[in-house]
Amino acid sequence: MTALKDPSVRARRNKDTVIPTEIKFIPGQQPRLPRGYEWHPQTKIWWRTWRDSPLAEHLMAVDWQTLLTAALLHSEVWTNGDLRLIPQVVAIEKDFGATFTARLRLRIQAQEAEKAETQGKQRRVNSGMVQPKVGKDPRAALSVVN
Repeated sequence: MTALKDPSVRARRNKDTVIPTEIKFIPGQQPRLPRGYEWHPQTKIWWRTWRDSPLAEHLMAVDWQTLLTAALLHSEVWTNGDLRLIPQVVAIEKDFGATFTARLRLRIQAQEAEKAETQGKQRRVNSGMVQPKVGKDPRAALSVVN
């Protein structure tokens, strides 16, 4: 990734005219796909992909609920071949930065893993999150039984 341009050499210097409303960020947990519905295997893969994505750590509970709606649409596309639903799924995915161009529009930059991990640790320290202490691994006491 290229370095950000020095603010002093930017051509566009006007500030955003809309002041954002700030809310408390409460990380959401991805819910399980509800039972009682036959989820298409491709949708299960899609749902796990969202769970494992670096974008997931920035989602709140309400975001996961929106993605759950998209999961239903996604499953209908794959199960019943209802291609009319694809634009709705794609629109929701774009809102959450699922494509390269969507991430550009949302000003989300992917970083190298090591740099992202370091910055993530720093964010956790700054937020006051307590990290577990490194100690003896309790799994070391386990042994194989035949």
